[in-house]
Amino acid sequence: MKNQEPIWDHLYVRGLSWKKSTTGLKKVMRNKDVLELGVGNGKTLKSIIVQKPKKVTAIDISSEAIKMAKESIKSDKVIFVKSDFLKFKTKHKFEVIVCYYFLNNLYLFS
Repeated sequence: MKNQEPIWDHLYVRGLSWKKSTTGLKKVMRNKDVLELGVGNGKTLKSIIVQKPKKVTAIDISSEAIKMAKESIKSDKVIFVKSDFLKFKTKHKFEVIVCYYFLNNLYLFS
């Protein structure tokens, strides 16, 4: 798989913006440690925060995406991590993993 970081950074710098709001997330995140894969501009993260999780670790391969998400989400419960999900390592255990709008993009640039 090619290094997707420069591709996604380029798309976000050029104004890529997922405008459709995320709806339909299962109501299972209250007081849970959540991992969101592919945070992008934060639109799904907004729907996660509404559920009042204990903590959210939001990762993305694109530093530009993380910058956009940080600008739109102001919460002390969110930790942003720039990482390729295949290389993300942690000893922390998550109770919920969210990969909304993520899996369908894996094949785009492989």
